[in-house]
Amino acid sequence: MTAAKHEIKTCPNCQKDFECRSGDILQCQCADIELKQHHRDYIYKTWNDCLCIDCLNIIRSECDSEYFSKKIDQLVQPEKIS
Repeated sequence: MTAAKHEIKTCPNCQKDFECRSGDILQCQCADIELKQHHRDYIYKTWNDCLCIDCLNIIRSECDSEYFSKKIDQLVQPEKIS
């Protein structure tokens, strides 16, 4: 039996060290946060490595604010007639 891969990583957003458990993903900190597709898309486009749980929570909130702000703008702006 091989040991699960755990490693100390530095969050590319805040530079805080955290334990990444990519070898046992269900025990990893990131498994505790629900990310919708638009969150994952933003993270994928912006970073190329794991983020700490604190940054994931902040990014999720910021993405939601921006996402819903855009949706509201689309609803309240009259459609342009060509």
